[in-house]
Amino acid sequence: MTCQATLAQALLTTCPRVSVPPDINLGALLARYPLCAQSFSEALQLSPPQRYPYLMAKRRQTLRTGWVIRGIVDGETVDEHVRGLVRLYTLWQGFVRQNGVVLPMDGHLAETPLMLEVHDDAEGITGDWARHDPQRPSREEKVLLERLAMHVVNQDSPLGEARIQAFEAHLDLRLTTAQLVHDLDAIQAVVVATYYDQTLANGLAIAEEFLPNVRARLFLPATRQFLEAFEHSQPLRQQLLGEAATIFAERTTAP
Repeated sequence: MTCQATLAQALLTTCPRVSVPPDINLGALLARYPLCAQSFSEALQLSPPQRYPYLMAKRRQTLRTGWVIRGIVDGETVDEHVRGLVRLYTLWQGFVRQNGVVLPMDGHLAETPLMLEVHDDAEGITGDWARHDPQRPSREEKVLLERLAMHVVNQDSPLGEARIQAFEAHLDLRLTTAQLVHDLDAIQAVVVATYYDQTLANGLAIAEEFLPNVRARLFLPATRQFLEAFEHSQPLRQQLLGEAATIFAERTTAP
């Protein structure tokens, strides 16, 4: 049995609630992504209480591949993305209150902060794959690896089940809360792209590249209005860009 097959068996033993689709060979999938396999192996060697802290440390080290592909050196990490997204949600709430924006009544918005916090947790183990990354696995493969990661790092954790359920909910884009997380995630990419365009002066115009696709992908009127305000309202634009600058400044002041 290969080391990847042995690792696959260990993962399935640890994560009995995760089903592998019949057309996916988990051992072969792990062999295609050796860094992902290494992270899984390291996590499994830790006791369950040590695994989520391990994930958080990896989250702080994992670069967002979309920026790497575009030549951004030492760009946004997964952890910075998540923290920026949580702040963006707070500003979106203020925008909604101030502008009388109508919210969908079927959404359980109280679940949004946890969903925002965990939606990319698994990338600390699996790594990040941008939408146009040529090395990106299929959606089915990606979701399988992320589910395994969430179950491994949350094993026997008091908050583990809530994190797993929030992660699963964010995958279901029939849910209004998942649509909100999806939309804010896309808007955050535009904000960070605009920040890079303004601070790096690299001539890439990444935000201009992103905007048409993001506009087309948004589910909710409340987030479309927020994006339009970012494009046309200078105070909101400066506020969001200031938050992005704060996030990146925190990496230089962290102990």
